[in-house]
Amino acid sequence: MTERDDNGAPHRGSGDRLRERVGAALAELEKVARELLAAEQPLAPEAKVEAVELPVVLGFHGAPTRVAAEFRLAEAEKLVALLRSRVRDALLNAVAFERGHVYCLRCESSRCAHSSPPAPRAVFSGYEETGRPEWVELDKLLHRRGDPRIERLYSHTTYDGASRRGRELVAVTLHRDEIYGRLLPGFDEPRWRCYVLGQICLGWFVPAATDGHDGADRIAESGDVMALTVQVVRNEKPPDGPIVGINLVGRRPERSSATTAHATTAAAAGVLAANGVLEESILDGLPDALRRLQREIAVFSGRGGTRAPGIGVALDRLTNRCHQLLKDACRELEHRRRVDGRRTGHARDRARQGDRPTHKAFEDARAAADDHLYFDVQERTVCAVGPSNRVHFFSPDGRHVTSVVFPGHVVQQRVNSKRWAPLEPDRRAAFRGAVNSSR
Repeated sequence: MTERDDNGAPHRGSGDRLRERVGAALAELEKVARELLAAEQPLAPEAKVEAVELPVVLGFHGAPTRVAAEFRLAEAEKLVALLRSRVRDALLNAVAFERGHVYCLRCESSRCAHSSPPAPRAVFSGYEETGRPEWVELDKLLHRRGDPRIERLYSHTTYDGASRRGRELVAVTLHRDEIYGRLLPGFDEPRWRCYVLGQICLGWFVPAATDGHDGADRIAESGDVMALTVQVVRNEKPPDGPIVGINLVGRRPERSSATTAHATTAAAAGVLAANGVLEESILDGLPDALRRLQREIAVFSGRGGTRAPGIGVALDRLTNRCHQLLKDACRELEHRRRVDGRRTGHARDRARQGDRPTHKAFEDARAAADDHLYFDVQERTVCAVGPSNRVHFFSPDGRHVTSVVFPGHVVQQRVNSKRWAPLEPDRRAAFRGAVNSSR
């Protein structure tokens, strides 16, 4: 039964009075915190900080002695210094990660002039000695590393009379140690706010148009190619804690007037996010190549997930695992680009739809016996007949056009009607050379 005073109100117990006293002390601490926040806000004017965590050491010097007073003053000084440090860290953490930007260790921000590429062909190659991000064009990065694939960036291949520059994609992985390896002591401390576990530098490619069309078909029309940096980043995100995610960094080339005239809004096409940040759909095949990586790092989802390691052997293991997954993504991207480079636009569309055996086209063509290769005199295409009634159509220079599944009698009818003629030896040799070179 609740005890009441003479006026009938419940007695206020000692617990209520203690909570009120602690609440008054917290209110005074919050007032100090707001003053410190206002003083440090110029570090990151756009940042918003909701709260900071603060440990408090309490002594048991009950008597109002000089020793007790000195202890409280000493603890108060340390507490103010710690609170100022926590406020500063919270502000800088709030601006450490910005999608589409690299964290600048010199400025301790992802919104400074050093945080984004200066040109469409530039990639992030690591930090300079004093912490400023270094941007170089992809060909210079490959040259610096002695990578022989640099010549692929300048290759010219001609299909159907159209010259397509930079058709082959080149992708290179950078380990964490390469990214941070040049930093001088004292300039590396801010890296923990936004820590790069590894990245891919890839290019050159024509980005998907803002009207949703694949950029590969526009290479003959425009020389507007770009490079892309794909980073795996560990970031502190209050209140969820450290999380791991993927950051795409690149600069779209200026759109030609023809592209602009036919483009819809970027956000509607999914190529750009609402704030202009690049999305994975900017490069055909990139979402598929990154899917396994995305799945494995999804466990580091902050609150409720596995805590992303921040130091020691666990962080090294995570870094090395991300590096391997990035290398796998590079191989898949380059392979897909080589295969797509040997396909017409129609064949690429069919391959994405998945309703025809296009994925078996080159495998079946290479394995086809001489008497299973024909020339369609009406369509002027090479026909390769594979197992399970699969039939693949190619241009004479080995570009995949489309694939279908024909009943056996349809193949025989086209041969009997002489619409399909056996492929002549010289054409057969040229065709086999073309499809074998598309590996």
